[in-house]
Amino acid sequence: MHPNDVFGYLRYLAAQASLHDIHYLWRPFLNDPDDDMVLELAVAAGCPYIVTHNIGDFRRTSELGITAIKPRDFLNLIRSST
Repeated sequence: MHPNDVFGYLRYLAAQASLHDIHYLWRPFLNDPDDDMVLELAVAAGCPYIVTHNIGDFRRTSELGITAIKPRDFLNLIRSST
């Protein structure tokens, strides 16, 4: 993959992004406060997945309807749904 392809994809992702207010209503939820921030953003944005190499840090996300998934597994999921 050429670096320009990567930058093009990142520009596409940034164009799809939108701002969300985060209110910290139920912190702490996870062990790491930085992980709580990611989780709260995912909840606010209605994301079904958090894509991370550290899925163990996001064990409780299923309680909020979010699945922590490794990048490889997420890519396989995307490929199989198209």
